[in-house]
Amino acid sequence: KALGEDGADRLLELARDPYSHLLGFPGPVRMNGTEFWQAVRSKGISELLLEHGGFLQVLDAFPSDEAVHALKSLSELKQDDWIVSGNEDFRFAAYYGSQVDEIK
Repeated sequence: KALGEDGADRLLELARDPYSHLLGFPGPVRMNGTEFWQAVRSKGISELLLEHGGFLQVLDAFPSDEAVHALKSLSELKQDDWIVSGNEDFRFAAYYGSQVDEIK
């Protein structure tokens, strides 16, 4: 689903100010995996995030054996393999290599 200009601007605002949800957006919201995947299929991830102020906590999003395997694979990566971005208030890491392709 297309976000439109306002929706894209709102996502960028949330990325810059993760506390902006306190200014009128509900959230963070807790969902189970089934609810989450149904909502993603019907609305799209961007619309779902916009609806909940950019924050969702998804419990049991993946079967536990897949989640454990993914965590193990990611934990085995060297620290230098990660690209870390952000500032003093907010940091995140991304990995773009192929060592975890089986869990994508």
